[in-house]
Amino acid sequence: MGFGASRPQAGMGGSPQEGPPMTLQSCLDHIYSGYLAAKPLLAGRPDSETRDPRPLMELLAEMRLIPPAERVIRVTGSKGKGSVSRLAAAALTVAGEGPVGLVVSPEEDHALDRIRIDGQAIPEEDFIAVHARLKPRLDALAASLKPGRYLSPFGLFLAVALAWFKEKGVRRFVIEGGRGVRHDETGLFPSATSIVTSILPEHLAQIGPTEEDVARDKLSIAANSRRLLLGPLAASWADRLGIPGESIAQPPAEAAPAWYELDRALAQAATGHPVPLAPVPSFGRCLWRGREIVHEAAIAPASLDFDFLARLKETMPGLHALVSLPDDKDVTGVVAALESRGLPPFHVELTGERGFLSHETAKRLWPERNKGAVRYDDAPALAEILDSLPPGPLYLAGTQTFLRLVRRMIAAD
Repeated sequence: MGFGASRPQAGMGGSPQEGPPMTLQSCLDHIYSGYLAAKPLLAGRPDSETRDPRPLMELLAEMRLIPPAERVIRVTGSKGKGSVSRLAAAALTVAGEGPVGLVVSPEEDHALDRIRIDGQAIPEEDFIAVHARLKPRLDALAASLKPGRYLSPFGLFLAVALAWFKEKGVRRFVIEGGRGVRHDETGLFPSATSIVTSILPEHLAQIGPTEEDVARDKLSIAANSRRLLLGPLAASWADRLGIPGESIAQPPAEAAPAWYELDRALAQAATGHPVPLAPVPSFGRCLWRGREIVHEAAIAPASLDFDFLARLKETMPGLHALVSLPDDKDVTGVVAALESRGLPPFHVELTGERGFLSHETAKRLWPERNKGAVRYDDAPALAEILDSLPPGPLYLAGTQTFLRLVRRMIAAD
């Protein structure tokens, strides 16, 4: 669930009820209610059996909220899609093509910052007002769905974003998709340009079961695009599957992981503008309680830059690693890769209602290095775990949910 969201008090179906004015919390409860109601039925089932984006997209088309394809850039991939989306939006804004609307998934630090215009998150009062206007039609649509189907939180945030963008006269649109394409609203969205950043073995239960299935899913974005840009890991799959696209070469990198420079190159190819050296949630470094910390997103060995890790080890004596990887990522691959580079990682579990946060693989294979469980929003608990690690600088890696917790922990000090 998103930041500040709790278990809803009512489902999304039925007619709108009279009651107290909507608050941000009640809006978030409403957005997540369909998913939470269906969640007991979702475990182990592919998106093809539980997700159907067509009804919501038909409603958005009926409401004339879908912008012309030539104004849209869509981004998907296993790693880098959020960074590319943010960098592309920043480039368009700096180039004066705004207002530029950006939708990312998941949020960066709080529920509202996944919807932005020219870098500024939607104000709370605007979010509540737009959601209130959409709610009757969304409720009616939810009530019409087959049992076991639900309106995805991503799709509902997208609906609010598009309504707000139209209200504010947005001219360019950058949309980061959810975990897949075929059964995600992003897959039905027309765009002049689409980007597939990378393809890695993730979300196998939902869009797999094989890496080739993941590749076919994400590369299906080409069907609704005029131009397809591909990072090297996506281009190799596109070649194997006979899907034409433009491969963007990996540029050299020094101060940051190589994937960051690749993300900038993809954003520049998509926008035609220079891309600023903007901060992204997937990478950062800082001093925290006297320790130097480097944190980055990592879900598979191919998402790691081993030259960058070697430089970290050389310049940060006594470096220790801590990762948080649920079972739908390549846990064994990431841990083995770090161990082979002399960085045997500690592991921390995340708990809570943010999807299926199962960490059985890490607990089973590395029980002696498991540091316990932390709620996905409990920054003080994560700080206690980091304080319990041996002295020295830290390398923290894992999912965006974990990095969000890391950023909150850093900001709290």
